[in-house]
Amino acid sequence: MRLTTLDGLPIVDDLVPAQTDERAAALRVVSQVQNCDIWADTGFLGEKWHDDVAAQTRNRVWTPKRGNQAQNPPAVDLLLGQVRERIEATCNEVPNTGRNLERMLTKTVLGLATRVATKMTHHILKYLLRHQEGIDILTVQVAHNHSF
Repeated sequence: MRLTTLDGLPIVDDLVPAQTDERAAALRVVSQVQNCDIWADTGFLGEKWHDDVAAQTRNRVWTPKRGNQAQNPPAVDLLLGQVRERIEATCNEVPNTGRNLERMLTKTVLGLATRVATKMTHHILKYLLRHQEGIDILTVQVAHNHSF
C-alpha cells in the first residue's frame, strides 16, 4: 500500500500480506497525512468509508464511480485517470528497482524491512536526481538544461 505525491514521489508505504483487508491498510497509510485529497481506485469506493476517512484524518478520498452511483464531474474523472497513470508508473517502477521484493528470500522480518527500506531509498534518490537535478542514473545522462 503506497501513498505518493501527484508527481509520483512515495511518501508513505505499508507492506502488508496479500490476504490483508486493503481498507484497513489504506486507513493506516492515509492517517499519516492530514487535510489532503487522496486519489484512489475503485477498490476504495463507498461513501461510508470516505466519510470515516474524512472524520479521522480530514482527508478527502476521490474514486471513479460505478454506473449506478452519482457521477463525479467530468474534470474529476479526467484527473483521476491521469493520476492513476502516474500511480501505476510508480508502482511498476519500484519493483523494477533492484531485486523484486517477491524474490528477496530473507530469513527474518528485520532482513525484509531492511531490504524494503533500501529499495525505497534507492527509488526516492533516483526520483530526486531525475526531477531536481536532471540526472537519469539508468543512462548516466544529464538533461541539457542542468549544468554543474
